[in-house]
This record gives sequence, structure tokens and C-alpha cells, in this order.
Amino acid sequence: MNSREIVLSTLAYESPERVARSFCDGDFAWTSYDVATPATDWMEVGGGRWERMDEWGNVWARVDRFSKGEVVKGVLDSLEDADALTFPDFSNPADYAPARAARAAL
Repeated sequence: MNSREIVLSTLAYESPERVARSFCDGDFAWTSYDVATPATDWMEVGGGRWERMDEWGNVWARVDRFSKGEVVKGVLDSLEDADALTFPDFSNPADYAPARAARAAL
């Protein structure tokens, strides 16, 4: 089986010859997209603390520059705010050109 078949078989619980993996020479490829979102890069905010905003509007924090962090402020303060929430638009095929290029390079 090739990597694609192994990943699909793993996701379908079809007992592939081995489990799909994500190591240096693994079955998954890292890629990106160009969707316009409020996401920011990690920024040091002082006292060794770092923060970033994800694509949905949640604020993440971490205590060093290497950890993955945790959500410290959700996008909604209360359920009453849900109707005003604007979701990122992931429907434009042109936003996935980097993913198509990465796949073509495999």
C-alpha cells in the first residue's frame, strides 16, 4: 500500500498493513491555505508569556516560545454573542492553491 492508501484505510478502520504515521518521512504532508482569517502569529506580550489568535477568534497563551499553549479567552463571551459571530469563509477553492501545489509535489 502507498501512503495515501494507508491513511485512507486507517481513517476507515480497515486494518491497514501498518498505522499511518506522521514522522520525518511519514504519510502526511504539511501544507497551508490562504483563507483570510483573524489568525495571528505568536507574539511575546511580556513576562515570558506569549499569545496568538486562531482562525476562529480564540486567544491562545503559552508560557514559553515552544509549547502549543491553551485557549485563555474563547471567541464567545456568552451564548447571546453567537448570532453575531462571523465564521471564516473556507469555501473559496483558490484559497487552497498551496495545498494543491504540495500534493502535486509528492
